[in-house]
Amino acid sequence: MPVASFNRAAYQSGEAGLEGIVDIVGWKASKWEPSDDPNTINGNVETGSPEELLDVDHPLLPALKQARTDLIDLLSIQSPTLMEELLSIESEDPYAALPAETIMPHLRSLTLRKEILPVFCGAALKHIGTKNLMDYIGGLLASPLDVDAHATVNNRRGPVSILAWKVGWDKQKGWMTFVRVYGGTLTKSTTLYNTTTRQKERISKLLLCYAAEHQEVESLPFGA
Repeated sequence: MPVASFNRAAYQSGEAGLEGIVDIVGWKASKWEPSDDPNTINGNVETGSPEELLDVDHPLLPALKQARTDLIDLLSIQSPTLMEELLSIESEDPYAALPAETIMPHLRSLTLRKEILPVFCGAALKHIGTKNLMDYIGGLLASPLDVDAHATVNNRRGPVSILAWKVGWDKQKGWMTFVRVYGGTLTKSTTLYNTTTRQKERISKLLLCYAAEHQEVESLPFGA
């Protein structure tokens, strides 16, 4: 959930802005402070529980607790096993005591079955919440490792198979195609058959992207 201001007075005055986010599954708050160093993209990030970073009387705190309760209730309706784990907790507030490690498998399973759609918040311009988003992409979405062991071995050694999921323009490098390797190893000498255009295409350059940085590599292995 977004936090417009960690300052209670500023929050109540309704000033526009975004100072941080709260991960209601992991119950972790992240507060961003702008950095004077132009080479520091993410700025200074302070993390802790919502109770640690928000004042006791901050108006957002009760809403955060209710949001976690509502989320767990929603997941429990879809996943009876999670309901049993919740009811087995001996605590005055089982919703607060339920650890993220218990929630994540059910959240991932429901996401992969397309029964729920997780929603995240942040600000790409200030890089607020981007790391949290990437962590959940890795934790919730499908991975080549989900395939059984025999299929995984065959995919690693088999013919090259990739999915081009995005095409974008870079001012310095021109057109760039973002891919996921689902089979074999992609090299610069690989010739691919484009099933959309029904034409053969030869790979000229391979890059690994880290935020705004690009590292040229000789190959991309299965799962990259």
